[in-house]
Amino acid sequence: MRAVPVRSVQLMSETLDGSRAEMYADQRPVVFNESDVRRFRCVVNGSYPTPEVAVYVGDDDVTDQFVPDVELVRDGVPPYLRELYYRLQLTNDAFFIRHSLTSI
Repeated sequence: MRAVPVRSVQLMSETLDGSRAEMYADQRPVVFNESDVRRFRCVVNGSYPTPEVAVYVGDDDVTDQFVPDVELVRDGVPPYLRELYYRLQLTNDAFFIRHSLTSI
């Protein structure tokens, strides 16, 4: 089976009380206030094989702080015209935003 490119990537965040939500796209930089605690969800649609996604805060890889949920989607008329792709969602329900300084 041939590889299927990613169709969309969405990053959503909201305050823990649900009073303010934001959606980010187009690979633009995202800026938050230090010490904010927010709910984050990243959804990647339309990839085959399973997409590899990493979440960074500055240069720090924080992917392990998110819970992955992967689903194989079967679209189309079975069995011959069915398109297979993955939907991956990374979630952190209470992500604490902080910046750590390292000395050289």
